Amino acid sequence: MTPPLSLVHRLLVEDCAADPSLVPPESELAGFSLDPLLAERLATALDRHCPLVLPEETKSAVRTAATAGQAAELVQGFPYVQLLDLLIERCGIPTQDLSPEADFTQLDIDSLHLVELMVMAEERLDMQLPDHGADLRRNITLREAAALFRAESDEGYAESDAYAKPAAG
Repeated sequence: MTPPLSLVHRLLVEDCAADPSLVPPESELAGFSLDPLLAERLATALDRHCPLVLPEETKSAVRTAATAGQAAELVQGFPYVQLLDLLIERCGIPTQDLSPEADFTQLDIDSLHLVELMVMAEERLDMQLPDHGADLRRNITLREAAALFRAESDEGYAESDAYAKPAAG
């Protein structure tokens, strides 16, 4: 899986009051040291942008992460987090526009770009969309899109559970 460094970078700069001149570019972010206050702010920002997604133990682990790379690795298995990262990285969507109830139409993502994003998400999460993505539509919310990604072991969970459950793999 790919650590969501684009999301972590954007949150550090936009939400955590980190000096942009001190935060390295995404390509060098993995080794960026987090002091306890910055790690706490990052956990709070992740919780704000990913409500109901991260379990308490993951948020606690982010609060004690020594580097931005460690923090990103802790949240990389969550489909919703990966979707946010792709929307930031590939589409330049501002974090304030990303919420679980935002749909792809509101984010100005056309159908072709949506299919490309989902293929990238499948690759990142090492899983396939059920029914070849037949439920994928522009009016689907980010929460619903994340719930489409289910490992075989996740079958039987309610959609709200799938939204919060990390991908197997």
